[in-house]
Amino acid sequence: ALLPDPPLTARDPEPRIVGLGIDRHFAESHSVFISSSEPAVNGGAVLSVTRYREVAGSPGEGIAIIDSLPFTDGALAPMAMDRDGQLYVALPDASVTSRAVGLDASFAGAVVRYDRDGRISPQAPQASPVLAYGYSRPTFVTVDPAYDRIWIGGTSATMQAAATLYGVTMQERGV
Repeated sequence: ALLPDPPLTARDPEPRIVGLGIDRHFAESHSVFISSSEPAVNGGAVLSVTRYREVAGSPGEGIAIIDSLPFTDGALAPMAMDRDGQLYVALPDASVTSRAVGLDASFAGAVVRYDRDGRISPQAPQASPVLAYGYSRPTFVTVDPAYDRIWIGGTSATMQAAATLYGVTMQERGV
């Protein structure tokens, strides 16, 4: 059921919520992750991820764990967490906007992986959070606990139809 009052409201009208992830161990951690976009100083948009801890039924104790990733205004940044506490965020292809304002375009269309505190995974090759490249407009990321795979869906410039899936096994991720 919906609460009579929203559990979380933005103080500033600029940020827009573009993703929500629930900690797989919510019963113990009480953590939820919210991604939001806001205008960048140089133009375009940036994405931040904030970890909130549920306190008395509402998100509280918010702390930004990922900050200022290049982002496309009006897009989504779906998120999911695996059983090991790795947070996956699917980013849209913001390469055109990123290049225009001098931001790093290596995150364009990427699926990035961080731990629940926003640190790059120790399994990441070359200390990069980029796990794989997916869709220019991701619509979902989920972790299938039965087969231990990450599923990514969305559309890209070459595919304008409904979402397609791509799975990455734990072994392929180097875990």
